[in-house]
Amino acid sequence: MRGDLDGALAIRQAEQLPVFEALGDTRSIAVTKGQIADILATRGDLDGALAIRKGEELPVYEALGDRRSVAVAKGQIADILQMRGDLDGALAIRQREQLPVYEALGDRRSVALTKGQIADILQMRGDLDGALAIRQREELPVYEALGDRRSVAVTMGHIADILQMRGDLDGALAIRQREQLPVFEALGDRRSVAITKGQIADILQMRGDLDGALAIRQREELPVYEALGDRRSVAVTKGKIADILEMRGDLDGALAIRQAEELPVFEALGDRRELAVTKGKIADILAMRGDLDGALAMLKNEVTSAFEALGARSELAVAKGKIADILQTRGDLDGALAIRQAEELPVYEALGAKIEIAVTKGQIADILQTRGDLDGALAMHLERLPVAEEMGNLDSKAHVLFSCAQIRLQRGDHESGAIQTIHDELAEAFNISL
Repeated sequence: MRGDLDGALAIRQAEQLPVFEALGDTRSIAVTKGQIADILATRGDLDGALAIRKGEELPVYEALGDRRSVAVAKGQIADILQMRGDLDGALAIRQREQLPVYEALGDRRSVALTKGQIADILQMRGDLDGALAIRQREELPVYEALGDRRSVAVTMGHIADILQMRGDLDGALAIRQREQLPVFEALGDRRSVAITKGQIADILQMRGDLDGALAIRQREELPVYEALGDRRSVAVTKGKIADILEMRGDLDGALAIRQAEELPVFEALGDRRELAVTKGKIADILAMRGDLDGALAMLKNEVTSAFEALGARSELAVAKGKIADILQTRGDLDGALAIRQAEELPVYEALGAKIEIAVTKGQIADILQTRGDLDGALAMHLERLPVAEEMGNLDSKAHVLFSCAQIRLQRGDHESGAIQTIHDELAEAFNISL
């Protein structure tokens, strides 16, 4: 929990594994190799972790005829695929290779857990209705029937996540404050209390209450992780403090945290993924300060290469999008459009990431509109509208409707019989915004 991955790995490899190998204990060897895979995955070495799962752990459980351990190992393989952005592959394992085993074993808890993991994938794809239905009807009732207060609180937190994604911040906040926090406090679970308070800070931050969010981060969240000696969570929380400083315009303060308090921790932990993420955020600050060359160099030379090496398709697409942002700021619309269309959008489409698809299409529409391709821009926005409606994201829907009306006016549609369409779009956007 302290984040000393090198120390943990050394113990697994040098002190545990040789003993079990000397004893010929194949099960304990497989379990220990699985724990080594956990460490590699946490450090971002997904290829190494996957190789162990598939080549050294799973075959042992299959040979032993241990159906439960096979299902667990396959679930961990699904975790890696999910981290790589292969949501189809992960979902197939959850539905076809894990769930049927737990159902056959009559293991209600593992069935509920696996259905929750299926809901995670649906949520990542933007199918919020499907994810919410699983949480409320198939996962939550099991934990309530089992009297598992902790799992009930965790699942309610997942429901709050969905409400938050839909823009229902009041509903999400109510769950955090009334149904999660009191449970974790009653259980004396300091870590979960700190995590939940951090999620409350997230909501305050989204509402624009930066002072409230910062106070929670500094006084109620960070001290817990420091007391627990959890270096990783300390670094992550300091990164969130940097986010707030950045939103306030204190770019120097944010940059100092990124460079002096986040980056060294992730370097020491050997966490390649978080290193790349943090460097991407440093590039954001450089770009905001006007150092576009510095930002572009960091993204091209350090961030994208790291995500490529990790096989992190989604994060790579995000980094490419940041490069497109810089090109667009410089006026290189052709270069920005090429990245959006050829390197960003296809990745999100392959991953089935509806939200990211909609956002990227909006960015493409902006470029097309700037170039004067109003028909193309309108088409892009109209493709985004069903996603906003499906997600129940009213703010996004209002933005799309307003953009459509604006383009129609720019095209002169009000002079060619489309004035009612423009009126209806503007009226609906205005009513949503009230």
